[in-house]
Amino acid sequence: MQTEETKPIIVFTNFWDANSLIKNRFFLVEHEDKILKINLNKKNENQSNFMVYSIALSHPPLDNLAYLDTNPHHNMKRLDFFCPTYDLLYKYKKDKDWSYYVDAYKNILKKRKDRVLTWVDSLANNTIYILCCWENTSLKSKCHRELIYDAFKSSKYTKDKLLTFYRHGNESKNKKTSSSGNEIYSDNPFDNIFVNNVNNDVFNDFVDTMLPLAPSNSDFNPRIR
Repeated sequence: MQTEETKPIIVFTNFWDANSLIKNRFFLVEHEDKILKINLNKKNENQSNFMVYSIALSHPPLDNLAYLDTNPHHNMKRLDFFCPTYDLLYKYKKDKDWSYYVDAYKNILKKRKDRVLTWVDSLANNTIYILCCWENTSLKSKCHRELIYDAFKSSKYTKDKLLTFYRHGNESKNKKTSSSGNEIYSDNPFDNIFVNNVNNDVFNDFVDTMLPLAPSNSDFNPRIR
């Protein structure tokens, strides 16, 4: 039976942040009234609790992205039904008309709806799917992954089946902050994260201490706390 803690997880981010997440072996996200720890565990090339895909028409050279360079051909698997068309991307690069891009891309997704839902239905419980594109959207840059994330969050079908999280792409370089409360509850920060009412300064110190260490779990379970 699927529960909140076993649902497939989709993380939307950029290539560089994805590389850092896998290197660190976990990340923290705000979800409802909690801070969740999501573990990224990999025993070997054929056994891990996460999968990484490109949703862009191209990806950067993987020479300096070692944690994404997972096959001898030095390329990433691509979910082409999430990619914009070349014509649409070319037009946006030329005129920067984001309103037109949004409408056009939403129409593309509607036409590909059956393929998208087939993929969603194929996702495994207890697995994290990291979908990557190029942009750091923390400032003015726009990215179609925002539109996919919004579509998933607004769909009851996908909300019932998945947990989805959006990252601008610069979070691995910046301190994580939270907007609520003032206490941390955790017996073992590397094994049993369940954080409520986190004070910003305390949480920043907590994360800065954790991220360089980030050991994987010995039981190899993709647990959400």
